Amino acid sequence: MKRMLIALFIALLLPTAASAKNSLYAEELNHITADKLEPHFQLFAPYKLTKYVGLYSWVSAHWDWAEIVNGLILSPTPAIELGVAGGVESADNLWRINTFLWMGNEKGYVLGMWESGASGFSYNLEGSCQVLSWLGAGFFAKSKMGFGPRVQFNIPKKNVMLYVAPLYNSESKNFGGVVGFRFGP
Repeated sequence: MKRMLIALFIALLLPTAASAKNSLYAEELNHITADKLEPHFQLFAPYKLTKYVGLYSWVSAHWDWAEIVNGLILSPTPAIELGVAGGVESADNLWRINTFLWMGNEKGYVLGMWESGASGFSYNLEGSCQVLSWLGAGFFAKSKMGFGPRVQFNIPKKNVMLYVAPLYNSESKNFGGVVGFRFGP
């Protein structure tokens, strides 16, 4: 299974990532609770075909689960992107569907990502606005992790962002948090 996901990743993602017209980013997100630290790896690789249409690959993985989806991006305006993709995950039935909506500009953004598949439904919501060139503030919410405020620190010339978010998980009634590192434009 893992070899199949890796082969699919190489076959479908690398041509997208190799393009000069992309805004590829990689992210390490560390979910912290009272009893564990759980690292997650995420990769987003978009490729613009025209001003209004593009392709993307999304990879997400942690200790015992991984997914890769590839799909279509529609950009009706420079401030809005809609995406829909299909792919595989490491659950028994393999399939995964991913959709996203991004709205933003140089001052801030809101991103919603919703997924469904063999392992169930999940969501990821985040938003941020730039307070200073190196500081942003916003929110973070992710299924099975929780929701809360987010503070981000940018190193623009290095294309690196560090963010922290204390979270409350309304399902488990527990507090936790995330610390994330994002690399890319």
